[in-house]
Amino acid sequence: MANDKRKKGCPNEQCEMHVKKVKQKASINFCPICGTKLIYVCAKCFTEIEDIDDKHRVCKLCEAEAVEKRKKRVDGAKKVAGKAGKGVAGAVVPVAAGIVHAVVQKGQKDAVKKGVKVVEDVAKAALKK
Repeated sequence: MANDKRKKGCPNEQCEMHVKKVKQKASINFCPICGTKLIYVCAKCFTEIEDIDDKHRVCKLCEAEAVEKRKKRVDGAKKVAGKAGKGVAGAVVPVAAGIVHAVVQKGQKDAVKKGVKVVEDVAKAALKK
């Protein structure tokens, strides 16, 4: 059985728990300070949400913001990959030579692994586009 990760909050606007936006576990039913019955609140912004199911944790506004942020990141990555893809063909040989030289030096093994991963990621992104 999965744990209920929803959050509850006090709806009483004069209560200290509401003012400080303290989130309680879903298993708690009443406010420990004022005794008011707790309501389900958004895990991000503390606004009231519906009791749909155990997986419903955020309000529609926060969910829309998350989708918009994700879309911006994807679009930004595509732009960077497109710009980098143009220069990848000429830059692969010098980068590969630098990577081979770095492998010889023991102290730079971690940097080489990260460099190879970056080059591979850029190449993959360029090939996808």
